[in-house]
Amino acid sequence: MNPTILPSLAAFPSLARICSAVLAVWPDHKKFLDVRFSGLTVDSLSFAEELAGLVVRIAGDDLSKYADSYRWVCANLLEEDLVFRRTGSYRWSSFEDAYREVYSRSDYMSSYLRGLLLSQVLWANQTNAFHFYVQRFLTRLKAGSDYLEVGPGHGLLMYFATRSPHIGSITGWDVSESSLDMTRATMQAMGAGGQFRLELHNILKPPSVTKKYDAVVVSEVLEHLDQPEAALATVFQALKPDGLIFLNVPVNSPAPDHIYNWESPAALEEIVRQAGFELVESDAAPTTGYSLERALRQQVAVNALIIARRP
Repeated sequence: MNPTILPSLAAFPSLARICSAVLAVWPDHKKFLDVRFSGLTVDSLSFAEELAGLVVRIAGDDLSKYADSYRWVCANLLEEDLVFRRTGSYRWSSFEDAYREVYSRSDYMSSYLRGLLLSQVLWANQTNAFHFYVQRFLTRLKAGSDYLEVGPGHGLLMYFATRSPHIGSITGWDVSESSLDMTRATMQAMGAGGQFRLELHNILKPPSVTKKYDAVVVSEVLEHLDQPEAALATVFQALKPDGLIFLNVPVNSPAPDHIYNWESPAALEEIVRQAGFELVESDAAPTTGYSLERALRQQVAVNALIIARRP
């Protein structure tokens, strides 16, 4: 990488490689990336580098294609943000809309998921949410835990679950076959081929489930649903007593498939309590370049992070 571009990443080769790929197709993104990676601690950069290394492995020889998809995703998000600023709400309001416009379109979903994979590294809120999951949630699980992830998407959370000494079995549910394909590809790229099972399910129309889980992960899913309370009710029933749920929900975060918004993490915490869960720990990860206070005041994206228990 040119030494004048993000010199703070000289000691972090995977981060440097991803940033170089993005800047090759989108030079004007340099200002954002400078803000993203300036002033971070070595520990924060090291965790981001670990994630970046996995992304580079997943992308393989197609990293430039992932970078193109990332730019495309950002352009789409800008369009959705303009709608949000103008109307005060997301473009779509029903799951049927999101399914028609996004999930049922395999080419669209493939590009969308590729771009969002890079966002796990390039957006501060995404990386910080991931760190909370690894350091605060996975470490709480008891040995031999049965783990369910609803909407595993890019598969990185599930991959980290396979590395946890506390987890005995891993299952993933998703409504999109394209999404499951990407999860499967990620897990195979990471060498975790036989350590999980993936099932095509709609969380709002769950199968007859007899198995109960010790841990359920619902990361960046509730905002895609027009009945988030129904999804939480399904999760509540799927959890064993004393089981834990991890929630990662972006608020004030318009996107092509986001249909439900909460104005603050506190508003999300309230519906989690109403669903019968006991809050264990919570945090919030504002978007790159924003404090939490400023992000909430200006209605800029914040990831609400919650660990809760079924009594």
